[in-house]
Amino acid sequence: MRSATAAALPWPLAWSNAAQRCSILLLALVPLCLGMVVRAQGVDIAIVVRDPMGRALEQVEVAFPSLKRTALTDASGAARFSGVDSGTYALRVRKVGFAPTAQRIQLRANAATTITLEPLLITLDTVRSVERCPWRGYSGFECRQRQDKGLFLDLATIDSANVGDVALLFYGRADFRVGRALRTGIPYVTSKYKGGRCITVLVNGLPANTTTNRLPRYAREIVAVEAYANPQDVPKGYEQFTWTTPTRCGMVNYWTSRR
Repeated sequence: MRSATAAALPWPLAWSNAAQRCSILLLALVPLCLGMVVRAQGVDIAIVVRDPMGRALEQVEVAFPSLKRTALTDASGAARFSGVDSGTYALRVRKVGFAPTAQRIQLRANAATTITLEPLLITLDTVRSVERCPWRGYSGFECRQRQDKGLFLDLATIDSANVGDVALLFYGRADFRVGRALRTGIPYVTSKYKGGRCITVLVNGLPANTTTNRLPRYAREIVAVEAYANPQDVPKGYEQFTWTTPTRCGMVNYWTSRR
């Protein structure tokens, strides 16, 4: 009969077996540790929604379209998101009875962003004059967007298109054609309207130029687009910019600011 001492392994072999078991344990822990590191990269953020009086708004839909993440605000007016990477994102906020809003925000760890929603004004008038929409300023874009003429792309639509050059936002649109410059290859947009293909380009309601009102090239530089392929649909305030000799052009207006 062997004694316990006789059955024991020589110490070099016992040390080798112990080292192997430790190595296996460490390898098993590596994925867990890496998972903890990856999860640590996300941040917890809160979007707080209030009315103009500073009161919290409950059951407001808050969405990050590019992340496909949506949440509703609670009684404190906060919609909470966890595990979101820090960075700049398009945000969409809406609630029945209030004007929806879309904007880009910078997300930081454990930070809260406050959004104010303006209540919709209810009027008894059933007749609305198109010319009451201001042709200068982003409020004019929002006013004309509620009408049935022209093409309107807001920030959420632009972000979801996931394109580089602004002209590519018109790709596949029924009334517009996208071409490329022969020398540079940069995309540009023209009209399919039978009366003429020319397009007048504005930036924030004024003619684009290379110095004080530069034409944006990339979709990430703009917050909205309005376009009219048919010159007859161009709002009256903009007609002064669309006349050429001998024809009249359609119009594209890129908005880079919500002011």
